[in-house]
Amino acid sequence: MSPRPALRARAGLVQICLAGALWGTGGLAVEVVRDHAPLSPLTISAYRTGIAALVLLAAALLLRRLGDVRRLLRERPGLTCLVGLCTAAYQALYFASVVAVGVTVSTVVSLGLAPLLLAGRDAVRRRALPSPREALPVVAALVGLVLVSGTAGHGDTGPEPVLGVVLAVASGTAYAAATAWGEGLARSTD
Repeated sequence: MSPRPALRARAGLVQICLAGALWGTGGLAVEVVRDHAPLSPLTISAYRTGIAALVLLAAALLLRRLGDVRRLLRERPGLTCLVGLCTAAYQALYFASVVAVGVTVSTVVSLGLAPLLLAGRDAVRRRALPSPREALPVVAALVGLVLVSGTAGHGDTGPEPVLGVVLAVASGTAYAAATAWGEGLARSTD
């Protein structure tokens, strides 16, 4: 393996780890912010989205990829905006779910549902059931989602557990949609 692909692989791993850490701490951050300021989940999401947009713009400038961003917006404006809207929607829905049901249920349902939906999409595209190797993690995720969702309203959850689970499902669905539609956009910038 030449140094360039190895470097890209490491950079990809770092990006995935960073994304996981940011998502994993996002719900906790909402709870901390709401303990100190009477902001709605939508307002918190708007601030976070604005900050993220500035960081992405700075990264595009630093990596000299602003031309790719402009080209993408020019060539596929509808799909680019749709992916952006889904991204903003899953974050806002997730934050609202955190307030309604609590961070644990929101995180597990939101993050767990997207891979299930994408695995289902892939099975439909292939017109074949997933292999046992593909099915085992999907089944385990589904069982986990059912167990966590089924405990909503019992024990230490937020004030509106049913609404919170519904919002988490909507968040996971929007996350899956952003991922699915964003695949083509990501490939077109490589």
